Amino acid sequence: CNPSPRAAPPLPPSPRHVRYAWLPAASAFALAAAALALFCGGFMLARVELSTRSRGAQLRPQPPRLFDAVVVIVVDALRPDMVFLPAGGGNASAAGAHAAVMERTRALAAGEYSDLATALRFVADAPTATHQRLKALVTGGLPTFVDIGDTFSSGALGEDTIIERLREDIGGVVWGFGDDTWGKLLPGAFDHARFFPSFEVKDLYTVDEGAASELSAALERPRGTWDVLISHFLGVDHAGHTHAVAHESMRERLRFADSVVDSTARALASGAHGRALLLVLGDHGQTMTGDHGGQDPEETDSVLVAAVLGGGGADSSSSAQGAGVGGGPGDSPVRGGGGLGRGGVRRQLHDHVKLLRAHADMDGNASAGETANAPRSLIRCSQTAVRTWAEDCLRVMPQLDFAATLAMLMGARVPYSSLGSVDPELWALAAGHYRGASSSRETGSGESDPGGDGGEDDFSAEDSDGLACELARSYSLALEHNVVQVNEYVRAYGEATRRGVQSVGGFNGIDALYEAASTTADAARDQRELGSSGCEHALAHVRASRAYLT
Repeated sequence: CNPSPRAAPPLPPSPRHVRYAWLPAASAFALAAAALALFCGGFMLARVELSTRSRGAQLRPQPPRLFDAVVVIVVDALRPDMVFLPAGGGNASAAGAHAAVMERTRALAAGEYSDLATALRFVADAPTATHQRLKALVTGGLPTFVDIGDTFSSGALGEDTIIERLREDIGGVVWGFGDDTWGKLLPGAFDHARFFPSFEVKDLYTVDEGAASELSAALERPRGTWDVLISHFLGVDHAGHTHAVAHESMRERLRFADSVVDSTARALASGAHGRALLLVLGDHGQTMTGDHGGQDPEETDSVLVAAVLGGGGADSSSSAQGAGVGGGPGDSPVRGGGGLGRGGVRRQLHDHVKLLRAHADMDGNASAGETANAPRSLIRCSQTAVRTWAEDCLRVMPQLDFAATLAMLMGARVPYSSLGSVDPELWALAAGHYRGASSSRETGSGESDPGGDGGEDDFSAEDSDGLACELARSYSLALEHNVVQVNEYVRAYGEATRRGVQSVGGFNGIDALYEAASTTADAARDQRELGSSGCEHALAHVRASRAYLT
């Protein structure tokens, strides 16, 4: 028989095939590397930390310190509709367990504790993670997904901060409580601190209860023991991560935070700590599923409520000492504000904010239907009772502006790396001079009279013009410091990185805006030093400064 034919052996690969066998794999690797580099260079932007500190030889005179004490309550992941009604004034109960729960915080904004109060939509930049948001709050800078600096590996912040400026410039005593992210970011920065572990997201209570206890104890200490308190509550954020926003546990955490705001406002309104500023804010928002980190409006938007409480000035004294926290949400709060009339003061505040907004709102912050002559946060929304305020009433304040604003309000220098500007509405709230004939009182109705249709005061249009001009001149001085600091930082950053504004055509556009701000500052300074009664030069400087800063 014939054997079956054997298969021919395979031909050896040609030298050409062997030579280029690696090419597909190498091409895929190169393409992936290029895509990764493009992603890191575009999405994961990097910035360099400058260790330079603000110097004292910037300008004279420095704006004066306006408060004996400041209390900052940070409610992590606080959405605007947790304090105010849903946009359009919709039904809160239909919106979920979280909607408009913080009634006392809303009452604080509407003037039930003090005539000098307001609320703003507090808008953060991405990334909306707590670590980056706290960096932005204390530096006024723009943290990115990758921050390059000498201390990056340790997590500590190497830039100038508002905490450092308060301690060094005015000798302020700063205490911090709550989320331990503050301790990791700013080790040794506080004169006294008590932070609690924040890693376990299913723990809704440890940080909140610890922060509340420490805050209560601090408010019972004698006046002058501390100058600034920062208390960071984490339960709202953890409730969102664990159960989502519409869960009943969210309502309970919001009510807890609201009770802390109420008791703190009462303690400060007693005058035990002199003239005090209470700031209630969120570091970022969250989606309905409890997520945050990106740039969706639900993640970037939070709220800031501000109120001036207690004594009449930084040098005033009070017979009330050792006031702690107490009283339930149903009790009528003490009306603080330094002996200010009820209706007339609110009307003066509205008029003064209108003046500054008309000249300062150069950045397009106005919402649809809002004009600079009628800021909705103080006019349209305040015509109704506090419990009908809706979140779409709020004017925008960039989170970037927080450090610069607080620094100027406390008579300190703006942190060196800040790109923010002094907020006109908070400046009017804190630095304005208001006439009123009545002293602190109880609010019997539980509703404010923000419209100012009545009031026990002898306020006149002539008074309004004079006091408004005085406010415009003080705001012009604050912006003068602000502009010099930002200009110095922008140029130093460009030189340190060999890019910055130089990479987009040089300093020509910025130089022109800075020159306009400087020229109008000179005219405003001359008018101020000569004691002239008008404020046209100050308002021109406000316009030029805001154009440069934005």
